Amino acid sequence: MFRFSQENWKTDLWRRLRRRHMDISDTVRAAADSTFLQVAVAVAAVTIESICEFYNVFNFAARNASTVVNPVWPLLAVLEICITLSSCHEAQRESDKLLEIIHDTLNSPGLSERAYKELQVLRLQVAHLAVRCEAMSCVPLDRRTIQAMISVSTTQLVILLQIQLQ
Repeated sequence: MFRFSQENWKTDLWRRLRRRHMDISDTVRAAADSTFLQVAVAVAAVTIESICEFYNVFNFAARNASTVVNPVWPLLAVLEICITLSSCHEAQRESDKLLEIIHDTLNSPGLSERAYKELQVLRLQVAHLAVRCEAMSCVPLDRRTIQAMISVSTTQLVILLQIQLQ
């Protein structure tokens, strides 16, 4: 399958493995970028839906209408956003913790050479496949995002209700 030179077969093997690792990491990174774009679009859609639902709730409450309003759907939408962003944040934290553990283990004395090389490869993989929940490297999906969404939603609701009551 592979042809190696006699004198540098370990170096050749290491280069080929590193090149193959880079190909895999580029593929996974492209897949992650497209997946996180879908997550960002889903979060934006749920935010728009919750704005509309809360507007209907406040609109019916302001008019004392007899129509039954179901406040469960906007609350479920907000819960869905919170769970999605919380899971993204937890994945980022665990990835950072794993990288820290690898660095601590690499710096510890008495580590065999084989284990040292394997940990270096693992460190490369974790560094190149960093878990960062971003939509096309533009919109970070973290707690600040949900705070911004809540503030924008509240502002839009207040504006809509002021226009409605005038």
